[in-house]
Amino acid sequence: MNSYAKDENGNSRKLCDGVGMQGYIGGYGVQEGCLVDSHVDMIRKEILNYAAMGLEVQITEMAVRNFDLTQADKHAEFYAKLFRMFMDLNGENGNPLKAVSIWGLTDTNAPKGNYVYNLNSPYGGLYDLKLNPKDAFQKVYDTLKQ
Repeated sequence: MNSYAKDENGNSRKLCDGVGMQGYIGGYGVQEGCLVDSHVDMIRKEILNYAAMGLEVQITEMAVRNFDLTQADKHAEFYAKLFRMFMDLNGENGNPLKAVSIWGLTDTNAPKGNYVYNLNSPYGGLYDLKLNPKDAFQKVYDTLKQ
């Protein structure tokens, strides 16, 4: 990423200090592809790849999609797996992940097919539509306390 630019002496120069990985995790508008455990490993691998390039890594706009209310327990556990991985990653490898920003803290009542419905998902939030914390919030909170 930084190897093609040269300074006045012909040496490689750093153009980029960091990268924000957008984190829309799961299917777009459909449940298929959501809450897949292999996504956690893929995200971990890419964080380490960018960090190995000397870049600060942040996950920006992370949305853990869930389009099926009956999958609430699986959604909560998936969030816990992600945050366990983030914590383990920083414990084992220095501190490659500097920040995680969550996009869509609450569930959404946008109509099916709407941009927000497809991108964030109706049941992807850490809070429900009445701003009550969901099990997903509690799982993340408990993981971060460890």
